[in-house]
Amino acid sequence: MQRLVRGLQLGPLGHGLRRVAGTGVERAVTLRWPDGREVGAFLPKFLRENTIEAWDGSSKQRLDFCLPLDLQVRDVAPVEFSSPDYSGPAFRLQFSDGHVGHFTPPRPADTMWSNELRRQEKLLWGSEEATQVRGELRDGHGPLRFEWKDLQENPSVAKRWIEAMHSHGLALVAGLPSSEDKPFEGVHAFARSLGTFLAPSVYGETFQIKSVTSPNNLAYSSLGLQMHTDLPFNEQPPGIQLFHCLQQAEEGGESIAMDGFAAAESLRQQDPEAFQTLCEHPIGFQDVTKDWFLSAKHPTFELDGAASADTASKLRRLNFNERARDSWRHWNPAASLQQEERVYEAMRKFEELVEDRSRYVSLRLMPGEMICTDNWRVMHSRSSFLGSRYFVGAYLDWDAVRGRWRSLSNTFEAQWRDIASTR
Repeated sequence: MQRLVRGLQLGPLGHGLRRVAGTGVERAVTLRWPDGREVGAFLPKFLRENTIEAWDGSSKQRLDFCLPLDLQVRDVAPVEFSSPDYSGPAFRLQFSDGHVGHFTPPRPADTMWSNELRRQEKLLWGSEEATQVRGELRDGHGPLRFEWKDLQENPSVAKRWIEAMHSHGLALVAGLPSSEDKPFEGVHAFARSLGTFLAPSVYGETFQIKSVTSPNNLAYSSLGLQMHTDLPFNEQPPGIQLFHCLQQAEEGGESIAMDGFAAAESLRQQDPEAFQTLCEHPIGFQDVTKDWFLSAKHPTFELDGAASADTASKLRRLNFNERARDSWRHWNPAASLQQEERVYEAMRKFEELVEDRSRYVSLRLMPGEMICTDNWRVMHSRSSFLGSRYFVGAYLDWDAVRGRWRSLSNTFEAQWRDIASTR
């Protein structure tokens, strides 16, 4: 349903057309509201593919493909438009291919995505903040501690959990089902309470962490482990790691975490050349068992975007796992020995920061508690232990989790309303 805005009628474009240099027969259309405010200039193909009618209302997917290159806009008029998906001001457009549709101008991308989770600040924590972070995990009302029943009952709690994982890369969930007869029930129930699913790996959708004889991974021993990120031998390592306690060891077995981004930023400040070396030099990783042979190469520090004169590139992902690092299979006889030496020196400097225990947050989890870490940022380990210790591990995909956050935030629905209310 539509009605023309008072004082305007559908007719020839006239001043709404202007030639765009270098585009041949394509013309840019300048759209204006009735009060004279200019919305912007748009190519006909952009307008055509973004009319409300060009999208399926249920799936939110585009319906029309392979549009003609010489597409033109024949007529335009501002109207009040109403449909199940949108009600408010729009432009009624008629195109040279016969399509008639309604276009609602988007906000500029910088505005549209200004509240995006990935743009929100990450709160790095090092030795000075580690004690506070531990307290926020243990405090029943701490911002990094969550009760599973609250996650089940209130979607806003799930949203806060996702935001905590973004800001700190670390959270604790308590009160999960912890029956050893149904060991995987807890992590599956947690994923359902978020509105998402577990992400499978070569170890399965879930995996049991127990001490066994002749383990194919030292995680399945009783040894203490060095700080690391999981599965760097994957082309894309998993995004979020879950460790659910079913039975704690008689002695030892503490779960330990540290902010790898904070350590990396310390290296950037202390030795910029070493930091840059670890950004540029790919490191080989491997996981070899009787059933599979996984191999991938990543730089230790992956950056998000290019640096400018005013800002340094932000860290996107950390890849660090000395148990799985594979230099032997990636030997290059043509490589510069001087460069290899610089890589070893840079790695040693970062490893010294990794071994700084003042940066560690150590927790002795009890049955029903689960520690969650951002596997692209926060490294984890555990202390050696005596007796039986039974944990269940699983992963979540960051894309799925961020997608759930956008849904819970109702971001784009709110922006539709803003567009309608400001015209």
